[in-house]
Formats: sequence, structure tokens, C-alpha cells
Amino acid sequence: MAKVPKPKILIAEDEQGTRKLYDLGLPDHLCERHLAVNGQEALDKYKELKPDILVLDISMPILNGYQVLKKIRTELGDKKTTVIMVTGSAEKDDIVACAKLDIQGYIIKPFKVQELAKAIFGYHKKWINKVKV
Repeated sequence: MAKVPKPKILIAEDEQGTRKLYDLGLPDHLCERHLAVNGQEALDKYKELKPDILVLDISMPILNGYQVLKKIRTELGDKKTTVIMVTGSAEKDDIVACAKLDIQGYIIKPFKVQELAKAIFGYHKKWINKVKV
């Protein structure tokens, strides 16, 4: 059986405590994890890395997650990268605005670290059946 490549995940999160949860919930044996601490850094790393999955916190400095998503989907024309928005807000307007830009998932904080990989890989169908979480 051929070895399944680990998905490349870019996580944009400005809160250090939440970044630690991603470290725990998405261990190295499951994925190649990269971090950005603000929206501009996320956009720059996205262009450099071409990740399989992009996890964007909505509330970040410099550019917020929605602005990053909009640039990726409209200005850069990427419609295929799996994008999962993460936020502490369940505001319907935020969810609708992101959905209009073809996101694959929306996770509300606080999330359970034990469920993180399952949720993220569940949104990215290519790996859900190949990775044991």
C-alpha cells in the first residue's frame, strides 16, 4: 500500500494559548503544520507553502481571517484549497460572508483539542479515510 503524504496545514492564529491547542490536536505524525500569527503573515506563508488546508482565525491583527480568505479566493483565484474558519463568534453574518467565499468548514471556539484533527480532516475529504485520528 502506498504511503499517504501528510497534509500541509497552515494555521493562522494570534493567541498563543490557542496555538498550543493546535500543536496538541494536530500532532506531527498526522500533518505538516505551519503557523502564522497575523493575517499578513498567513497570506505570505500561504503564497510560499501552497498548503492543502488553511485554518484561519477570523480575529487577527493586520489582516483578519475574512480579509485573508477574500484575497485568496478572489484576488489569487484559489478555489480549491480547503479553508476552515475558526472564531469565538457564532454570528450568522460572519458565517454567511465566509460561506459565500467557499469555505469548507467553520469551527467555533472554544474547541476540544481531542476533536480538532477529526474536524479538520473531516472538512478535507482527501485525508479523512486515510488518516487514523
